[in-house]
Amino acid sequence: MNHKLKQATKGKQIMKTYATKSNANRAAKNQGLDLNTTCIFEQDGLWVIGQVDLFDEAEYDAEYEALQARQKEMAEAAIASSQAWLEKYIPYNPQMLLTYTPAKAPRIEDVKESEVKNPVKLVWEIADRMWGERRTDIIKACVEAGIAYNTARTQYQAFYSIKSKENKKADKTA
Repeated sequence: MNHKLKQATKGKQIMKTYATKSNANRAAKNQGLDLNTTCIFEQDGLWVIGQVDLFDEAEYDAEYEALQARQKEMAEAAIASSQAWLEKYIPYNPQMLLTYTPAKAPRIEDVKESEVKNPVKLVWEIADRMWGERRTDIIKACVEAGIAYNTARTQYQAFYSIKSKENKKADKTA
């Protein structure tokens, strides 16, 4: 007795047969069967509906348990190896954990006091020398020279308003 016949007979009880495949499909849908797990096959010129068992339940459970055990072993091995690496290369210091703060890159807005003598005059000199470049680049150059951020912004704006008026007058006379 072949595999399909075993499904069709289900022991000694013979299942219902259909004259065409489309009738068997319709009957399977009407019975509420899932067509993905239902097998419709021909046997001696008649069509039969059978359920396909893709896995033996006990075999599936054993395979699942083996997979779970393997995943657990791999996770434990990964944790153990990472702990060994940490102990080897990074000594444990609980105080370091409490006081560590990641270093932030200094922002130009954080410079609050000028470190140079006569910062206003220096802003005007830098702005005159860098005339035509972007405002942010000029202010950044001023802060790098030791001028407070707000001083650089204010003085550049004053410089810009005068310089732009001079350029407009020069354009009119030319």
